Amino acid sequence: YGYIELFEVKWNMSDALIRLGDLKNTFQSFKEGYKLSKEMKNITYKGLNLFGYGFIIGLLGDTEKAKEFLNTAKSLFEDLNVEWGIINVVHCIGVLDHIKEDYEGAKTFYTQSQKLSRTKYYKAVTLHQLAMLYEDMNNLNKAEQTYKKALNTFEEIRFTYGKAKTLHHIGIIHELKGDNYKLKGNKKEANKYYKKAEEYYRKSLELKEDLTKENREYLKEMAE
Repeated sequence: YGYIELFEVKWNMSDALIRLGDLKNTFQSFKEGYKLSKEMKNITYKGLNLFGYGFIIGLLGDTEKAKEFLNTAKSLFEDLNVEWGIINVVHCIGVLDHIKEDYEGAKTFYTQSQKLSRTKYYKAVTLHQLAMLYEDMNNLNKAEQTYKKALNTFEEIRFTYGKAKTLHHIGIIHELKGDNYKLKGNKKEANKYYKKAEEYYRKSLELKEDLTKENREYLKEMAE
């Protein structure tokens, strides 16, 4: 293997580990990839690994160190005009601030990421994350508005998983609104929101079941 091939194997391994939630081994894998990237002349791969390494360091709790790596990656992507790299770095800095409950910081980076996004997919993803932030800030009306913008964009690009996820969150918003009315003693209004929440949950579940069915049929075709 050459450096690029080894790097791609290491990156894919790191990506798989982080999706499994294995942060310890993800950190080790990215660390090895980071050492490898130092020896490479491919700046895009170097930026990509700095991005992954920085993000996992942030998830492990060292936000300041993480931001150093992420900002270095961002500078490399900016020099090369790699749009997806810039957007992902900015978005991830927002995620780290969000985890720390620095909501204003997270809002700044999510908004910046959303404005930088030129493709509808990235716009939908960043809108969804921004809506989650408003949800955590207990700004339920703003959260609902933003989720619906994300939903419309996911529908435009026919991204079923995004639609299902967003519908579920809109259901949560309606359930929370119902809880607020219930605390105020307004059971009639609370039940109205609980009913709407149930409708959104059902729509989300139906989409997930359709997606699972499609995947099973595809796997069956591949096996034949």
